[in-house]
Amino acid sequence: MTRKTGFKTWLLRQKDRQDPVGDLARDLKADVCAGALWSVESLERHVWAFHVSANIGMVMVALHKAWEEYKIA
Repeated sequence: MTRKTGFKTWLLRQKDRQDPVGDLARDLKADVCAGALWSVESLERHVWAFHVSANIGMVMVALHKAWEEYKIA
C-alpha cells in the first residue's frame, strides 16, 4: 500500500494551477512563517492569526476546497 502524501506537500504541488487552490499554494510557498505548519487545521489557524484581510473568506474557501480535493486524491 502506498502512503499518501501529506496535505501541505500535496498543496504545494498545486502551485501551477490557475485557480484559487493554485493561488493558495503560491501564497503558502511564499509565506516564510508557515514552515512548520502541516495540517489543514494548523494552516487555518495560521491564516486567521497572521494573515486576516478582506480576502479571508476566499482564502478559507480555497483552503477547504483544497482539503476536500486532497482527501479524495
